[in-house]
Amino acid sequence: MSEILGVDLKEMDYENRIATLLEHKIGLWDTLKACKITGSSDSSIHNEEYNDFSQLIHIKRIICNGKKASDYIQRCNVPENIDILRVPSSSPARAMKFAEKSEEWKKAINANAELCSD
Repeated sequence: MSEILGVDLKEMDYENRIATLLEHKIGLWDTLKACKITGSSDSSIHNEEYNDFSQLIHIKRIICNGKKASDYIQRCNVPENIDILRVPSSSPARAMKFAEKSEEWKKAINANAELCSD
């Protein structure tokens, strides 16, 4: 996200990171409210409890970080008027060059900025 926005989020404290994301009209939220997982492998996720997005009527687009998030979002009661877009997972386990991932994320964020400026 730092590369895409052109700011060093890692050097900021939590409050400034949140403020910077909000300035770019970006919110972060997990599709899963809770789950059981062994290690960090998505394949070990079980006993999923999904977040309820039904009240997020003020947003226009959700960008899912990878296939799992994209699959899970289908169970989160997303209002029909919200556009859902999937980008490659930011996980290093995803076999794709960082530059290619970054380009896909930039396209999604730029499209989001255009959508939010309407």
